[in-house]
Amino acid sequence: MVDTIAVNDDINIPIAFILTGYSKKFGKLHRLNPSFSRIFQREELEPLKDEEVSDFYEEMLKRVNINIEKKALKLMVKYTNGLPLLMQQIGFSLFNKINTSNTITEKIATRGIIDAGESVGKNYVISNYEEYDENKEYKSILFKISNYNSFKFNKTELEHILNTREEKVLDDFLELNTSHNFFEKKR
Repeated sequence: MVDTIAVNDDINIPIAFILTGYSKKFGKLHRLNPSFSRIFQREELEPLKDEEVSDFYEEMLKRVNINIEKKALKLMVKYTNGLPLLMQQIGFSLFNKINTSNTITEKIATRGIIDAGESVGKNYVISNYEEYDENKEYKSILFKISNYNSFKFNKTELEHILNTREEKVLDDFLELNTSHNFFEKKR
């Protein structure tokens, strides 16, 4: 969301206020005060390209004398999906896991990605979707998946780690998360 204002009549300096957040929050602000949508314009930012994410990580790590294996970098780029929030979370979680050789290995990157996913899930996904607030089984399923230690799973595998109440809502849970693009269906 961006808006510009003039500072005063003598000085013509445009100032841009950029508020970032989720579109759902913008919708809530609009419902509370419809003029909010007239003051601020909603803009969707495209995800960064893989090359941009890779260049960013390489440059930042180079500045602090940290090496990264090619496979590790490839994993990090893949799981950011070009989203700066995920780039930041993965970078932060990796910073505390780097070994004494100052090298990010594939194993370290995998652990950092999983930790970042857990953090994003707890701090952003659950707190931004009312469906999770209203359904404790959804939260429970999500936390079980986050502890599953794999980026891939299938419904049958999940059913083995769920209790009866969670199994009853699993189809709805998977549909919700697929519709929000949290999960990707493999055909």
